[in-house]
Amino acid sequence: WFVGASWLLEEGFQRVPLLFDERATQALLAGPGAGLLVAPNVPPVGALPGFNLGVFLATGAIIPLKPLHLETFTNDAKTISTDVFADVTWRVTDKLDLTGGVRYTRDDKESGLTVVLDNGPSAISGRGLFVQPTNGRITEEAGFDGLTWRAAATYRWTEDWNVYATIGTGRRPDVIATSAGDPAARFSVVPAEEVTSYEVGAKGLILEGNLSLDGSVFFYEYDNFQAGII
Repeated sequence: WFVGASWLLEEGFQRVPLLFDERATQALLAGPGAGLLVAPNVPPVGALPGFNLGVFLATGAIIPLKPLHLETFTNDAKTISTDVFADVTWRVTDKLDLTGGVRYTRDDKESGLTVVLDNGPSAISGRGLFVQPTNGRITEEAGFDGLTWRAAATYRWTEDWNVYATIGTGRRPDVIATSAGDPAARFSVVPAEEVTSYEVGAKGLILEGNLSLDGSVFFYEYDNFQAGII
């Protein structure tokens, strides 16, 4: 048997600068229907309109586009994770072992987001093109608990062969996700990913112990599978 505990502190951040030529961006957003991008004779950037076509067509005003428009978002996170766990094996007979274990996890998380329009709003949209400013760093905090366990049985068929069966649960903690683009949904909680695993197998030695053979069949059942979409 064994018991134990662990404590983890993790802090990190990522900063993503987004640099655009607004003339090319306007052509891309307007699409071929506007006559700005017609394959195969796509004009060079310098030949594209240097002003906001939408404003011009609506009001007649000429709003110059910026050749370099910069938007930056930074997301950061802090996690304090505490685990306590225990595992025990009971030798029922000389051939049969039963094992059981349990783990409790507590995660305290803080997620931060900072979005800046480095050289002002875009002349195309009047705000951010792809991200929207936060007026400083904003944060969200939450705590999450989880319990996982396992059970296993091992049977020594012979001195060289055993068979086993296990069932166990696993967990990837909840995530505080951030959105740099949608001011109405800056933070959201992605539920914990949970898995229940089943496995049966056999292990043994042949050729007087010179060759080992292992084989197993397993099945994983997931809830709330976490994945990113780009």
